[in-house]
Amino acid sequence: MEVLITDLTEMSSSRICVAGWSLADNKMVRPLLKHPAHWSVDKIKTNEIKIGSLIKFQINDPQPNSRPYPHKTEDVEVTHEFFKIEDRAEDKVHQMLSSNLMENPKIYFNLKSENKYTLPNSGLFPSLGGIRICSTDLKFWEKNSNPPKLRAQFNILTEKFDFPVKSIRLKKLWNQLKIDELNKKFHQFKYLHLRLGLANAWVPSGVTEKRCYCQLNEILFTEAL
Repeated sequence: MEVLITDLTEMSSSRICVAGWSLADNKMVRPLLKHPAHWSVDKIKTNEIKIGSLIKFQINDPQPNSRPYPHKTEDVEVTHEFFKIEDRAEDKVHQMLSSNLMENPKIYFNLKSENKYTLPNSGLFPSLGGIRICSTDLKFWEKNSNPPKLRAQFNILTEKFDFPVKSIRLKKLWNQLKIDELNKKFHQFKYLHLRLGLANAWVPSGVTEKRCYCQLNEILFTEAL
C-alpha cells in the first residue's frame, strides 16, 4: 500500500498519528500498528517522514476492529516495516487531493454542539478530510491555559469553527514565530488547504457519552491554490 502522507499529528506519550492518501484506493487511510497503534517520534524522525512523503506499507489487516466508526473508515493495520519511496512537493499533494475536498465540516463529520464534536458509532462517515478556505478567514489564537494551547478559527459561509491545532509542524512554527507572525505567514496566501480530523473518542468531565472532537491536523504549504 503506497500512501502519500498528508497529516502528522501530535499524540500523547511521544506518539504520532500518521495519515495520508492511498494511491491505489484513492481515499484517506490511517496506517496503524498492532500495539501500540501509533508511531513513535523516533521512528518518524529517523526515517525523515514528512508531509509529502510517499511511503510503501505492508498491510496486516485492511480493516481492524480495534476502533469504532468514524475512525474505522480509514484505519488500516500495517507491519512495522515500511519503505520511503520519495518526497513530493506539497503543491503536488494538494493537486492529488483537490477533487476530494469537503464543502462543510459540520456535514462531513456530522458535528454537533457548536460544530465541536461527533459521537462514535453514529454513522459511517469519515474521520479525515480536507477543505479549501480563503486565508483571511483563518485566525490562529492562544487558549489561556497552562501551558497555552494553539487553536484555529475559520468560517464557512455562516458557520463558525474553532478547533485545537494538533499538527506537529504548525505547533513548531508557533513556538518559533509566536501568534501574530504565524497569522501573517498564512495570510500571504490567497487560499489555504486545511487538513481536518477527528480525535480519539473520550469522555469529557461533566458528560456521560464518548465524543470525538474535531481538530486541525495540518495546512498544506502551496501556491497552487
